[in-house]
Amino acid sequence: MKHSKIAYLVVVICALLAFSLSMAIGLKQSIWFDEAYSILVAQQQPSEIIALTAVDTHPPLYYLLLHVWGNIFGWSESAVRSLSALALGGLVVVAAVFAQKLFGWRTAILVAFLIVFSPMLLRYGFEIRMYSVASLIGCLATLVLVYVSETTGRRRILLLMSYAVLVAVGTMTLYNLVYVWLAHVAWLLYRHNPLKQSEHKELYVWFGVYISSIILVSPWLPTLFQQISNGALAPISESLTLTNLLSVVTFNSMYQPVWMLGPVISLVALAYFVALGYLLWSGRTIFTRSKSAILPLLYVSVPIVVLTLISILKPLYVERYLSFIAVGYTMVIAVLLAEVWRSPSRKRLLAGGMIFVAMILGVVQLAQVGNYNFQRLQHPEVREAAMFALSRCNEPDTIVLAGDPYVATEFKYYLADSCGLTFYSPYDSLGGGYAPIQAHAKQVKTINPSLDANTVLLAYYGETDIQLAGTVTEEHFWGSLRIDVINVE
Repeated sequence: MKHSKIAYLVVVICALLAFSLSMAIGLKQSIWFDEAYSILVAQQQPSEIIALTAVDTHPPLYYLLLHVWGNIFGWSESAVRSLSALALGGLVVVAAVFAQKLFGWRTAILVAFLIVFSPMLLRYGFEIRMYSVASLIGCLATLVLVYVSETTGRRRILLLMSYAVLVAVGTMTLYNLVYVWLAHVAWLLYRHNPLKQSEHKELYVWFGVYISSIILVSPWLPTLFQQISNGALAPISESLTLTNLLSVVTFNSMYQPVWMLGPVISLVALAYFVALGYLLWSGRTIFTRSKSAILPLLYVSVPIVVLTLISILKPLYVERYLSFIAVGYTMVIAVLLAEVWRSPSRKRLLAGGMIFVAMILGVVQLAQVGNYNFQRLQHPEVREAAMFALSRCNEPDTIVLAGDPYVATEFKYYLADSCGLTFYSPYDSLGGGYAPIQAHAKQVKTINPSLDANTVLLAYYGETDIQLAGTVTEEHFWGSLRIDVINVE
């Protein structure tokens, strides 16, 4: 009892550390497009939130949750980031309970400790998106799944109902959690051999549970089918090639894709892969000691396998779309390190030390690069640019003109309504992630618009189609984001 109380205390401390570290890194970051979109949508009325998400690519539940959260705690950066960070803290506790149930308190403590140093989980612990909340729901549903398998009677019925609700809630938070539900199905088929007649009754029960989940989300299904073909998904997805498969590991350890690793970090990565391979081989029997022990491996492997197969037809890999498997990956590492703790040897200690070194390097890398966008190859510095624009836009006859809806969406969070935010887009109707900005900023549709201003702060990335008649008097740069101060003729 004494040891379990100490373990509980350690887990709670780790949860607080994960929350604090994620917030500390997050509050140094600018809110970028995806986050600004989340806030802009969440600030609308629920009916408008549902309408806006219907023309985008994600389900509405996170935005509705953020709507409630923001209306209670405010819309400051610390308030809106804290929702995801709080979910990360909850994930520490749920993952530790899950690990304790399957492998004991030693593994539970290691899982809690490793989540504090998981760069992927920390990264999306401060992101104003649904990924951290989805990770918590996926892990909680997995824990309930295990409890169901060991419970009978009325309590089992309640747990089955809870699981069905969690599957529905998770799906309406992040569609990609379907990969976790497929991992659960794989485990159920492993646990209850469908070739045995005696197991059919149990499988029918689970079939009914999943049908119940589908019924719960059925009102949204027509919208989901429309989202699949609406073209709103940004063209940033990749196939899950060998390079990207290796990047799944390096993102979860050193928070870098393979193709960005320098010479020294490449050697660290190689040592990490060797250490991980050795620990997996030496501890391979751990995952077969019980029917439940294989769950962490399935949690990681099934989503990767399914996404790899889908990539044959359509590229859908983006590192954040698989962020929810990071908790499963962390648990696998914790199980292996617990075996080192239980039965140390020189080779095991060396391999375990390499794992810790790589993860610490990952946290250092995350703290340095922050919310780096690996698709656009840029670190957002919107806050600094917007503060400059805010300091100048209150001058007489001065407006901010964004070169496209993307920049306008990023600036909208920081700029006061008095700045007269205007953006260029030649389209009459904006869809997908650009839909919210159309009602919250003035739009011009020509590249040489007639503006009611003497001074224009033109903000854009790279190059712009805008051609204003006037003189550029100042040029300011924040990474690849720039603002030209133009005196209009």
